[in-house]
Parts: sequence; C-alpha cells; structure tokens
Amino acid sequence: MAKTLLYIFLGGGFGSISRYLVAKFSINTFGTGYSVGTLLANILASLILGFVAVKTFESEQIWKPMIAVGFCGGFSTYSTFSLELYNHLQNAEYGFVLMHIGLNLILCLVAIGLGMMLGR
Repeated sequence: MAKTLLYIFLGGGFGSISRYLVAKFSINTFGTGYSVGTLLANILASLILGFVAVKTFESEQIWKPMIAVGFCGGFSTYSTFSLELYNHLQNAEYGFVLMHIGLNLILCLVAIGLGMMLGR
C-alpha cells in the first residue's frame, strides 16, 4: 500500500508540472484569449486515461495507479475549467461558456475513445 501511494504521489507531481508547462506553452503560442491550455490538458489527460483504462501492464501493476490516479489527477484541470466558466458567467459571456463546455465534453470523450482504441 505504501509503495502504491508513493507512486501515485510521484505521478501526481509529474502531472502537475506537466500541467504548468502546457499552460505556459499555450499562453506563449496562442495568447490568453481562449483557454487552450485547459482544453489541451483535459484532452491529453482523457487520451492517456482512456489508454491506461484498457492497457494491461504485465511487468508491474503499479503503472495504472501512478498514471491514471497520479499523473492524470495532477494533469487534469477540472477545477481550472470550472473557475474559467464561472468567471465568464460573471461577465455574461454565455456563448463562450457554451462553446467551452461543448469543446471540453466532445473532445475529451473522443480522446477517451481514441486512448482506449490505442490501448487495445
């Protein structure tokens, strides 16, 4: 149990660092108009989680908790997504809110399915 928790902790650390780097990259590349970093992190986390959900790791079972719980938990950005939506709702930007919700839901569902296909 302690070993599993350590691997989840390490995966979470790498996920959090990766999230920070994706945010910096997206701001430098696309600017700050649309939350590309949040969308990209959510899509990538969905892709990875879909892959890990169906992948069997013969060598050691520690990889699933480390990647699925640790890395994807640290990398995924649902709380950031919610804060961005809340701020846009406060500014009465309802079109943006609907677009942002739609893109995240549709693209993340597609990414989960793609990840599962790749894992098989």
